[in-house]
Amino acid sequence: MKFFAFRKVEIGVERGTNTKQELQKKKALNDAHAKSLDEMLSQLSWGFSFKTSDQKALEKGKVPKSMKAVVEKAHDANNRLSAEGMKLLKKLEEGSDLWKKLKAEYCTSQKHISDLKHLMDFQELPNMAELTKGNFDKMLKDVADNTSALNESVEMAKGKIRASST
Repeated sequence: MKFFAFRKVEIGVERGTNTKQELQKKKALNDAHAKSLDEMLSQLSWGFSFKTSDQKALEKGKVPKSMKAVVEKAHDANNRLSAEGMKLLKKLEEGSDLWKKLKAEYCTSQKHISDLKHLMDFQELPNMAELTKGNFDKMLKDVADNTSALNESVEMAKGKIRASST
């Protein structure tokens, strides 16, 4: 059962933007994968517009600016969450289910941080697959899934720690 503990409620205004992703004249993507990817990117506020110039850059073996921007956001988000997760791991009871889940997601996040850094440094996917939009989307979906799960576990750990300290 998921729970969160809150001590204080603040009223405010949330500002943001909506982005839209369209796939045109490309390999047919499973509806479930497309919805999942779109949902993950929306939740994490990651997104990019793939243009014709981006395809030309990919053909030259370079990572386009639109992809670099989303990779940097993903890298920063994983760095921030994994640091927070490590702090929480030290406060949780070692061996508990939440501790094990958070530790597993932390380890996966560290691998994704390394993969994203590899992509930026070497202009290639870490598994040596060809850098295409489809392969990039697949990698980004994996990163987004893990980041979302890590974020949820971090929030659950915060709630559990708050609940046990009161």
